[in-house]
Amino acid sequence: MAHKKVVIGNATLYYGDCVQVLKNGIGRVDITVTSPRYNTLHHAPQGSGIFKANKWIKRSANAYDDKTDEKEYQQWLRTVFDLCQIKTRGLMWINHKVRYRGRVGIHPLRILPYPLYMEVIWERGRSLALNSNRFAPSHEGVWGFGKPHYWNEFENSRLSVWRIPPAFDAVHPCPFPRKLVEPLILASCPFGGIVLDPMMGIGTTGLVALSQGRRFIGIENKKKFFDRACRNMEEFYLKKRP
Repeated sequence: MAHKKVVIGNATLYYGDCVQVLKNGIGRVDITVTSPRYNTLHHAPQGSGIFKANKWIKRSANAYDDKTDEKEYQQWLRTVFDLCQIKTRGLMWINHKVRYRGRVGIHPLRILPYPLYMEVIWERGRSLALNSNRFAPSHEGVWGFGKPHYWNEFENSRLSVWRIPPAFDAVHPCPFPRKLVEPLILASCPFGGIVLDPMMGIGTTGLVALSQGRRFIGIENKKKFFDRACRNMEEFYLKKRP
């Protein structure tokens, strides 16, 4: 899949496969901030139990493919983040969560073999798994891998558990909350630095980066998400005009 490149102000957006773009399309960046698909899409789009006919599950099932063979999925993650690690000067921030297969939990730190520098717990305040014979999971992790090449000491007093409600969007079923992304960028990317999101979705990471005086490189392989990200960047700059 040949990639398409769009430059909008200080944002450079690529429509294409992130592995190919990372190999051939970009240079070094300051930090990576991203959230890969979780490979947890409900196998029955109509839902089940208390979530039967749930609108979010139906919309998610139609939004993107998230039912890859687990071994293939894990290898894909490592391939992508091996490349990100090479491109990233500082921290590589990855949002993920514990998933369950055959009643056994798969922790992201068991499949992401990178040196862990920092852990943030994202307390979402709600759960979509209330009938799975375990405490309803209401949190995810944001792990900072590698070493910071820059750190804003004003962020030192921030605690490591953040209670932030999920974001909602008409196009993307599970966008990044801006309040989750902002502290990561302010703390570990210098002003004027470059933030990479290899799975940018509708571009939330980019909008936060631009609003905080950073540059942005985003990659997305789903056209409707890429188009929405382009519109979001254009609207950001339109609002800045006097």
